[in-house]
Amino acid sequence: MDNATQKLTNELLTNEFIQKALLPNIVLYSTILVIGILGNIAVFVVYLTKMPRDCIKPRYFVPFLSFFDILVCTVSLTYFAVQTYVLMTFHQDLLCKLLVFLIIFTMMTSNSFLLAISVQRFTIICRPFGKQMTLIWRRISACLVIISGLFFAFPSLFIAGVAEFELEYKGVNKSGPSCFIGNDQYPMLQIIHNGLLTFIGTANIIVTTAMYTPIAILIFNKNKRNLSFRTNGQEVRSESNRSENQVQDHSEPSSSTSKENKDNRVNFNMMFLIIILVYIISYIPTSCVSTIRTFTEDFWKNLSISPIKYGVVDFFSKFYVCNHIANPFIYAYFDNEFRTCFKKILNK
Repeated sequence: MDNATQKLTNELLTNEFIQKALLPNIVLYSTILVIGILGNIAVFVVYLTKMPRDCIKPRYFVPFLSFFDILVCTVSLTYFAVQTYVLMTFHQDLLCKLLVFLIIFTMMTSNSFLLAISVQRFTIICRPFGKQMTLIWRRISACLVIISGLFFAFPSLFIAGVAEFELEYKGVNKSGPSCFIGNDQYPMLQIIHNGLLTFIGTANIIVTTAMYTPIAILIFNKNKRNLSFRTNGQEVRSESNRSENQVQDHSEPSSSTSKENKDNRVNFNMMFLIIILVYIISYIPTSCVSTIRTFTEDFWKNLSISPIKYGVVDFFSKFYVCNHIANPFIYAYFDNEFRTCFKKILNK
């Protein structure tokens, strides 16, 4: 077999591998990432421009979160496309470093804003008479979150870049330049950085969970008491006479308003609780793949023998984006103010 024929065979095998292992993932993730970008843009616009001022305080960090979710989705979409369509033909080292830096920066910042939200919700719900986050402290917190994201992403400018990607498929070995989060130029720095990101991510999840656990217990107890109250109320009502019913009817508007406000508060707390749960579930698979990849030699090459296995692992390595896509749908379901403001925009 001459060189030209061998080269053509290798190209055909590479394309076949991409179609089997990577193309289904890029189609799926591209679709949901575009939806995530549009959804987060809607959230950002509504919360920043249409939300009543008295509703902004408990939602102060939401516009920041949605803005960085937009960036995560946009940069991730670009990076996934690079990994798929120019696999083993990517030569832009500076662009690779920039993409990896932006992914880590936006991910870390977005996740840290979730931590800031959990701290704020904890003080409001569980320490209502204690010290609260004032406007100045919310601004300081936002600045610290962004600065910390830059700090943790900075080493990626050294350890990320173009490196040789080795593919072993149908008995054919092929290699070519591709964009990697770690290019093995500084292996020790890469291990330290990955370990630091894993530690920070795990600590973030633990602290965020610790902040929301008492809130979840509070929501459960409130729902339990409300159910008990409604049951007892029905029994009392069945035994009441007409005059008592008239008095009850007369006072119903204020009672209904009070109940609606309580339901809104429970919905609002439940909204942030669901956001945190989605965050934890989304990042566990990605963190596991990242940790195993760091300490396994020729990780992707060994997987490339089976396109199905490679595709499954690649799918879970990108699973983190679900966290940044889901938030707009959670807001739309739980936040009554957001739905009202969004409907006003649509009706214009």
